[in-house]
Amino acid sequence: MTVYGGGRRRELADALKRLRLSSGLSGEQLAAALGVAQSTISRIENGRQRVSVTQVHQWCVATNTPAARLAELLTLAEDVLVGPTSWAEASETGSEDLQPETAAAEQAAKTVCVYQPAGLPGLVQTAAYARRIFESDGPIQDLATRVMHRMERQAVLYDETKRFRFLIPEAVLRWPFGPAAEQLEQLDRLRTVLDRPNVELGILPLEPNPVWRLQGFVLFDDVPPEAGESFVTLETLTRPVDITAPDQVERYRRAFGRLAEQAVHADHARNLLGQIARTYRR
Repeated sequence: MTVYGGGRRRELADALKRLRLSSGLSGEQLAAALGVAQSTISRIENGRQRVSVTQVHQWCVATNTPAARLAELLTLAEDVLVGPTSWAEASETGSEDLQPETAAAEQAAKTVCVYQPAGLPGLVQTAAYARRIFESDGPIQDLATRVMHRMERQAVLYDETKRFRFLIPEAVLRWPFGPAAEQLEQLDRLRTVLDRPNVELGILPLEPNPVWRLQGFVLFDDVPPEAGESFVTLETLTRPVDITAPDQVERYRRAFGRLAEQAVHADHARNLLGQIARTYRR
């Protein structure tokens, strides 16, 4: 499962399923032809697993797909792997608000790791902070809906079958969006989240550390096989990017681990939040 570009993934998945059914092949027979497990065929047909261009070609050959249709599906597969070219294209509805898709990914993953070097993660934002984030690139028409979706997403933090790991640079906490009163409210929200038994909140202190810390990312990890696979999401100003290749996902997993080792946690993080809050009360 990935967050973005779901429409094209579904189009490709539906087309592949129709090819198998029209060919008369069972899932087991097609799996044998492709050299994969039957469960992989099922996940591909349900749009829950990434399918490579090579696998699409093999699928079409196994199902005796005409050359013209094969070429169309290979082009579609390449588009799916490249990903959407804009936020609107990534959405199921054409809206630039991708939060329903993000919420689905958060529900599927058992572990969600978030590192944002320039802002607070959406799952821990107050409504005021979220509103200012959304407006930071200019006025938007559906502001109230986006803020509502962000607040609704935060209910997942209370699902104790899941684990959430947040890494927040101290610099972000000292670089407010909005007036001091809103920042104090946001810091209080972080202290509340810190008390959740299934939440690990680390703060990267303002001191030199020799670890990679440039690009923010979200790792959706420990995804059950029936729901897809682990993946990483990057968000740019103009488009989202999903990373699904296992070796690349593992690299982000290691990067998050190294960053976490440099962060302060638990009581140390709580004390640092208190120190920062005092600077806003002066």
